[in-house]
Amino acid sequence: MQDSRALYENFEAEEVGRRELQRLRYEEYERKRKKADLILERRRLKELLDMDDLDFDW
Repeated sequence: MQDSRALYENFEAEEVGRRELQRLRYEEYERKRKKADLILERRRLKELLDMDDLDFDW
């Protein structure tokens, strides 16, 4: 009976570890995604500003 309890506790600890690792990976993914979104937005705004600098002779 003690062996099964020890196995269960070990399994439970591994499961908690896996969930924590998954949470950390997701947080890292979100940080990278937000950074990429900011880079794309900055690039888009820069292109808009560059377009405003153009002189059109109609």
